[in-house]
Amino acid sequence: MPLLDAPAYDPGRERRRRNLAIVLIALVLIGAIAAWKYRHWPEEHAVDRFLTDVERKDYQQAYAVWNHDPDWQQHPDRYKNYTFGQFQLDWGPSG
Repeated sequence: MPLLDAPAYDPGRERRRRNLAIVLIALVLIGAIAAWKYRHWPEEHAVDRFLTDVERKDYQQAYAVWNHDPDWQQHPDRYKNYTFGQFQLDWGPSG
């Protein structure tokens, strides 16, 4: 094939390339918007669980959420800086 023999122009191929580029850009934008909208979802979920436990007066579960440790009762010595008793004073009915 000589250097100056260009392939014939195919409008269908160009249309497919343009549509693919548009779809990819749209997907990237949708992904970016979704990531921005839900960027704080894990933290919001943890706060919701914590406050729900406090409202139900389930202070042991709320303390577990506070410390990110569901088995905190197995080793309470790890939490000497903020004990369960202090937690109840802060978040309990008298707090």
